[in-house]
Amino acid sequence: MITRCLPGDREAILSYMGVDYGKCLYLYLDLMQFGFDSPEVSIWKEEAGDGRLAAIALIYHTTAHLFSRDGAYDSKAWADLLRRMGVRLACAEAPIIRALSENLSGRAEYGRVGHLTHIPDEVDRSGVRLAGADDFDQIARLLHDNAFYDTKGDVHTIANQLRARWARGFTRNYVIEIDGVIAAHICTKAEGDRLVVAGGGATDPRFRMRGLGIKVFQVLAYDLAAEGKDIFSFYYGESATAYNLRLGLAPCCEWGRIFL
Repeated sequence: MITRCLPGDREAILSYMGVDYGKCLYLYLDLMQFGFDSPEVSIWKEEAGDGRLAAIALIYHTTAHLFSRDGAYDSKAWADLLRRMGVRLACAEAPIIRALSENLSGRAEYGRVGHLTHIPDEVDRSGVRLAGADDFDQIARLLHDNAFYDTKGDVHTIANQLRARWARGFTRNYVIEIDGVIAAHICTKAEGDRLVVAGGGATDPRFRMRGLGIKVFQVLAYDLAAEGKDIFSFYYGESATAYNLRLGLAPCCEWGRIFL
Protein backbone atom coordinates (compact mmCIF):
# COMPACT_ATOMS: atom_id res chain seq x y z
CA MET A 1 0.00 0.00 0.00
CA ILE A 2 1.34 3.42 -0.98
CA THR A 3 0.69 6.37 1.33
CA ARG A 4 1.96 9.90 1.64
CA CYS A 5 4.67 10.39 4.24
CA LEU A 6 4.33 12.65 7.27
CA PRO A 7 7.12 14.56 9.06
CA GLY A 8 7.25 11.76 11.62
CA ASP A 9 8.43 9.38 8.88
CA ARG A 10 11.65 11.33 8.30
CA GLU A 11 14.04 9.13 10.26
CA ALA A 12 12.57 5.92 8.85
CA ILE A 13 12.95 7.26 5.30
CA LEU A 14 16.56 8.35 5.88
CA SER A 15 17.39 5.01 7.49
CA TYR A 16 15.85 3.17 4.53
CA MET A 17 17.99 5.11 2.04
CA GLY A 18 21.12 4.45 4.09
CA VAL A 19 24.37 5.79 2.64
CA ASP A 20 24.21 4.28 -0.85
CA TYR A 21 23.51 7.74 -2.22
CA GLY A 22 24.36 6.94 -5.83
CA LYS A 23 21.05 5.09 -6.10
CA CYS A 24 18.89 7.91 -4.74
CA LEU A 25 20.82 11.16 -5.23
CA TYR A 26 18.10 13.64 -6.08
CA LEU A 27 15.64 12.00 -3.72
CA TYR A 28 18.10 12.49 -0.87
CA LEU A 29 19.19 16.00 -1.87
CA ASP A 30 15.63 17.24 -2.42
CA LEU A 31 14.54 15.73 0.88
CA MET A 32 17.38 17.55 2.65
CA GLN A 33 16.51 20.82 0.92
CA PHE A 34 12.72 20.80 1.07
CA GLY A 35 11.85 18.47 3.95
CA PHE A 36 8.31 17.17 4.41
CA ASP A 37 6.53 20.50 4.78
CA SER A 38 7.27 22.23 1.47
CA PRO A 39 4.35 22.62 -0.96
CA GLU A 40 6.83 21.95 -3.78
CA VAL A 41 7.35 18.28 -2.90
CA SER A 42 5.43 15.25 -1.71
CA ILE A 43 7.05 12.10 -0.32
CA TRP A 44 5.50 8.67 -0.62
CA LYS A 45 6.16 5.21 0.78
CA GLU A 46 5.07 1.66 0.07
CA GLU A 47 4.92 -0.65 3.07
CA ALA A 48 5.01 -4.43 2.89
CA GLY A 49 2.58 -6.57 4.85
CA ASP A 50 4.89 -6.67 7.85
CA GLY A 51 5.27 -2.88 7.93
CA ARG A 52 8.72 -2.77 6.35
CA LEU A 53 9.36 -0.20 3.64
CA ALA A 54 9.32 -1.62 0.12
CA ALA A 55 9.89 1.59 -1.86
CA ILE A 56 9.86 5.37 -1.49
CA ALA A 57 9.45 8.31 -3.86
CA LEU A 58 9.75 12.07 -3.83
CA ILE A 59 7.70 14.08 -6.31
CA TYR A 60 8.94 17.60 -7.09
CA HIS A 61 6.38 19.44 -9.23
CA THR A 62 6.08 16.99 -12.17
CA THR A 63 9.29 14.99 -11.61
CA ALA A 64 9.46 11.85 -9.48
CA HIS A 65 12.51 10.17 -7.96
CA LEU A 66 12.01 6.59 -6.77
CA PHE A 67 14.09 4.16 -4.74
CA SER A 68 13.72 0.56 -3.58
CA ARG A 69 16.35 -1.27 -1.61
CA ASP A 70 15.42 -4.85 -2.54
CA GLY A 71 13.13 -4.48 -5.57
CA ALA A 72 10.10 -6.01 -3.81
CA TYR A 73 7.55 -3.32 -4.65
CA ASP A 74 4.26 -2.97 -6.55
CA SER A 75 5.25 -1.34 -9.85
CA LYS A 76 1.63 -1.10 -11.04
CA ALA A 77 0.61 0.80 -7.91
CA TRP A 78 3.52 3.20 -8.35
CA ALA A 79 2.61 3.72 -12.01
CA ASP A 80 -0.95 4.53 -10.97
CA LEU A 81 0.33 7.08 -8.44
CA LEU A 82 2.58 8.78 -11.00
CA ARG A 83 -0.34 9.10 -13.41
CA ARG A 84 -2.61 10.45 -10.68
CA MET A 85 -0.01 13.03 -9.61
CA GLY A 86 0.57 14.24 -13.17
CA VAL A 87 4.23 13.23 -13.24
CA ARG A 88 5.98 13.92 -16.56
CA LEU A 89 9.41 12.49 -15.74
CA ALA A 90 10.30 9.59 -13.43
CA CYS A 91 13.89 8.72 -12.51
CA ALA A 92 15.32 5.72 -10.65
CA GLU A 93 17.69 2.80 -10.94
CA ALA A 94 17.23 1.10 -14.29
CA PRO A 95 15.33 -1.99 -12.98
CA ILE A 96 12.67 0.29 -11.46
CA ILE A 97 12.24 2.23 -14.71
CA ARG A 98 11.99 -1.02 -16.68
CA ALA A 99 9.24 -2.23 -14.33
CA LEU A 100 7.40 1.11 -14.53
CA SER A 101 7.63 1.15 -18.32
CA GLU A 102 5.54 -2.03 -18.41
CA ASN A 103 2.69 -0.06 -16.83
CA LEU A 104 3.22 3.41 -18.31
CA SER A 105 3.26 4.82 -21.82
CA GLY A 106 6.39 6.87 -22.33
CA ARG A 107 9.94 7.02 -23.63
CA ALA A 108 12.50 5.32 -21.40
CA GLU A 109 16.21 6.11 -21.49
CA TYR A 110 19.05 4.36 -19.69
CA GLY A 111 22.50 5.45 -18.61
CA ARG A 112 24.77 5.49 -15.58
CA VAL A 113 25.38 7.32 -12.35
CA GLY A 114 29.05 8.30 -12.21
CA HIS A 115 31.08 8.70 -9.02
CA LEU A 116 34.40 10.52 -8.80
CA THR A 117 36.82 8.28 -6.91
CA HIS A 118 40.12 10.12 -7.43
CA ILE A 119 40.92 13.79 -6.77
CA PRO A 120 44.20 15.19 -8.15
CA ASP A 121 46.70 16.48 -5.62
CA GLU A 122 46.86 19.81 -7.45
CA VAL A 123 45.10 21.47 -10.39
CA ASP A 124 45.88 24.11 -13.00
CA ARG A 125 43.60 27.07 -12.28
CA SER A 126 44.92 29.34 -15.01
CA GLY A 127 42.02 30.82 -16.94
CA VAL A 128 39.35 29.14 -14.77
CA ARG A 129 36.97 31.32 -12.78
CA LEU A 130 33.55 31.26 -11.17
CA ALA A 131 30.81 32.63 -13.41
CA GLY A 132 29.11 35.93 -12.66
CA ALA A 133 25.66 37.25 -13.49
CA ASP A 134 26.77 38.63 -16.87
CA ASP A 135 28.02 35.24 -18.07
CA PHE A 136 24.71 33.40 -18.23
CA ASP A 137 23.62 34.56 -21.68
CA GLN A 138 26.75 32.93 -23.12
CA ILE A 139 26.46 29.87 -20.86
CA ALA A 140 22.84 29.35 -21.94
CA ARG A 141 23.82 29.55 -25.62
CA LEU A 142 26.68 27.08 -25.08
CA LEU A 143 24.45 24.57 -23.28
CA HIS A 144 21.65 25.04 -25.82
CA ASP A 145 24.03 24.42 -28.72
CA ASN A 146 25.37 21.31 -26.95
CA ALA A 147 21.78 19.94 -26.80
CA PHE A 148 21.35 20.20 -23.03
CA TYR A 149 17.97 21.77 -23.75
CA ASP A 150 15.30 21.44 -26.40
CA THR A 151 16.81 22.99 -29.53
CA LYS A 152 13.57 24.92 -29.96
CA GLY A 153 13.93 26.39 -26.47
CA ASP A 154 14.21 30.11 -25.84
CA VAL A 155 17.86 30.80 -24.97
CA HIS A 156 16.89 34.01 -23.17
CA THR A 157 14.53 32.07 -20.88
CA ILE A 158 17.19 29.42 -20.23
CA ALA A 159 19.68 32.16 -19.31
CA ASN A 160 17.24 33.72 -16.86
CA GLN A 161 16.54 30.36 -15.24
CA LEU A 162 20.25 29.60 -14.86
CA ARG A 163 20.93 33.08 -13.51
CA ALA A 164 18.10 32.76 -10.97
CA ARG A 165 19.43 29.42 -9.68
CA TRP A 166 22.90 30.93 -9.39
CA ALA A 167 21.58 34.01 -7.57
CA ARG A 168 19.76 31.80 -5.03
CA GLY A 169 22.94 29.85 -4.35
CA PHE A 170 21.61 26.61 -5.84
CA THR A 171 24.51 26.16 -8.25
CA ARG A 172 28.15 27.02 -8.83
CA ASN A 173 29.23 27.60 -12.39
CA TYR A 174 32.89 27.42 -13.45
CA VAL A 175 34.00 28.77 -16.82
CA ILE A 176 37.05 29.29 -18.98
CA GLU A 177 36.84 32.49 -20.99
CA ILE A 178 39.07 33.07 -24.03
CA ASP A 179 39.00 36.39 -25.89
CA GLY A 180 35.61 37.28 -24.45
CA VAL A 181 34.08 33.88 -25.29
CA ILE A 182 32.94 31.31 -22.71
CA ALA A 183 34.98 28.42 -24.09
CA ALA A 184 34.16 25.78 -21.44
CA HIS A 185 31.65 25.35 -18.62
CA ILE A 186 30.82 22.97 -15.77
CA CYS A 187 28.50 23.41 -12.80
CA THR A 188 26.91 21.83 -9.79
CA LYS A 189 23.35 20.76 -10.56
CA ALA A 190 22.48 20.06 -6.91
CA GLU A 191 24.43 20.32 -3.67
CA GLY A 192 24.09 18.98 -0.16
CA ASP A 193 26.31 19.00 2.89
CA ARG A 194 28.08 15.84 1.73
CA LEU A 195 27.02 15.29 -1.88
CA VAL A 196 27.13 17.12 -5.18
CA VAL A 197 25.71 16.34 -8.60
CA ALA A 198 27.94 17.84 -11.30
CA GLY A 199 26.75 18.48 -14.84
CA GLY A 200 26.46 20.95 -17.66
CA GLY A 201 29.92 20.14 -18.98
CA ALA A 202 30.29 21.76 -22.40
CA THR A 203 33.04 23.17 -24.63
CA ASP A 204 32.57 25.59 -27.50
CA PRO A 205 33.39 23.68 -30.75
CA ARG A 206 35.96 26.34 -31.65
CA PHE A 207 37.99 25.45 -28.55
CA ARG A 208 37.75 21.67 -28.47
CA MET A 209 40.69 19.27 -28.41
CA ARG A 210 42.54 21.52 -25.94
CA GLY A 211 41.57 19.71 -22.73
CA LEU A 212 39.51 22.67 -21.50
CA GLY A 213 36.54 20.54 -20.42
CA ILE A 214 38.73 18.32 -18.26
CA LYS A 215 40.59 21.33 -16.88
CA VAL A 216 37.51 23.22 -15.72
CA PHE A 217 36.00 20.04 -14.26
CA GLN A 218 39.15 19.29 -12.26
CA VAL A 219 39.05 22.74 -10.65
CA LEU A 220 35.40 22.27 -9.67
CA ALA A 221 36.11 18.76 -8.34
CA TYR A 222 39.16 19.91 -6.38
CA ASP A 223 37.20 22.73 -4.71
CA LEU A 224 34.26 20.48 -3.82
CA ALA A 225 36.49 17.72 -2.47
CA ALA A 226 38.25 20.29 -0.29
CA GLU A 227 34.84 20.92 1.30
CA GLY A 228 34.47 17.20 1.98
CA LYS A 229 31.84 16.61 -0.70
CA ASP A 230 31.36 13.43 -2.73
CA ILE A 231 30.89 14.13 -6.47
CA PHE A 232 28.43 12.31 -8.73
CA SER A 233 27.03 12.77 -12.23
CA PHE A 234 24.38 11.30 -14.53
CA TYR A 235 25.17 10.42 -18.12
CA TYR A 236 23.35 8.88 -21.06
CA GLY A 237 24.63 7.73 -24.44
CA GLU A 238 28.01 6.61 -25.73
CA SER A 239 29.63 10.03 -26.14
CA ALA A 240 28.53 11.24 -22.69
CA THR A 241 29.74 7.97 -21.16
CA ALA A 242 33.15 8.30 -22.79
CA TYR A 243 33.43 11.93 -21.67
CA ASN A 244 32.50 11.17 -18.06
CA LEU A 245 34.94 8.29 -17.93
CA ARG A 246 37.69 10.63 -19.09
CA LEU A 247 36.78 12.91 -16.23
CA GLY A 248 37.18 10.01 -13.80
CA LEU A 249 33.47 9.56 -13.06
CA ALA A 250 33.29 5.78 -12.82
CA PRO A 251 29.84 4.14 -13.11
CA CYS A 252 28.38 3.11 -9.76
CA CYS A 253 24.94 1.97 -10.91
CA GLU A 254 22.74 1.73 -14.00
CA TRP A 255 20.24 4.56 -14.12
CA GLY A 256 17.02 5.21 -16.01
CA ARG A 257 14.37 7.81 -16.65
CA ILE A 258 11.02 7.72 -18.40
CA PHE A 259 9.39 10.70 -20.08
CA LEU A 260 5.62 10.45 -19.75
